[in-house]
Amino acid sequence: MTASAMDALDVLLKGSEEFLEIGVHGGGCAGLQISIGKGSTKDISELSIKMTGTGGRVRFADIMSQTSLAGGSIDYEDTGISKGFVVIPPPDTDSCGCGSSFIPKSMK
Repeated sequence: MTASAMDALDVLLKGSEEFLEIGVHGGGCAGLQISIGKGSTKDISELSIKMTGTGGRVRFADIMSQTSLAGGSIDYEDTGISKGFVVIPPPDTDSCGCGSSFIPKSMK
């Protein structure tokens, strides 16, 4: 995670029992899409995996999500028009033309 993503996460989750969950599921032109959402520590799935270095504040939805995104990063962008967390897939992936989905080259 970039420093700006960690700062935004601190603000977003301050004083709460929530975490940021990152998932990968089938869909899009290339085959896989990334989902990001807040989850409650009261509803953690047994499949959920803590992301190293985040104190449990960021979790992967499951092992497929963790494996598919290994080597990628998470950033926080504020363009003035929109702001939010952005998951950047690992370099050994291909994306579709519109950039909304990806596929690891090993899955091609």
